[in-house]
Amino acid sequence: MRNECIRLSISPGQDETMNHKDDAMNMKLMRWLKCVTLLASLLGVAAGAAEKEDMPKEDVVEVPAISPGLCVANVFQSNMVLQRDKPLNIWGWAEPGEEVIVSFAGQQVRAKAAADRSWQLTLKPVPARSNPQTMTVSGQSAKLTL
Repeated sequence: MRNECIRLSISPGQDETMNHKDDAMNMKLMRWLKCVTLLASLLGVAAGAAEKEDMPKEDVVEVPAISPGLCVANVFQSNMVLQRDKPLNIWGWAEPGEEVIVSFAGQQVRAKAAADRSWQLTLKPVPARSNPQTMTVSGQSAKLTL
């Protein structure tokens, strides 16, 4: 009976003991294992998709991503800490075409809400301060103070 072990040399000057028949057989084995693995993965995904059911409506809490009217992204809140010495990008949503004014650290910057209600503006870099600052976001019908 033939020895089925494969031994490869790594050091220069040593010969490899694998012959071409062993090499071809190992390539076939590797292809077969890849096919089996792929098939098992596909069957697992298909089985998972078949088991997926819609959640009952009583288990779903529907919350709008943004509120109607003037609002800012959730990252902007009272007691937030902003990066010093870097431009500050501020964004949110308002009624389409509404002018939004953001006041902060002696600056006042304006933006206009797009058709999808989004607005964005950039404040100039602000140095570090030891006392709290107030950011005011004003629109035509609302004023937010952070």
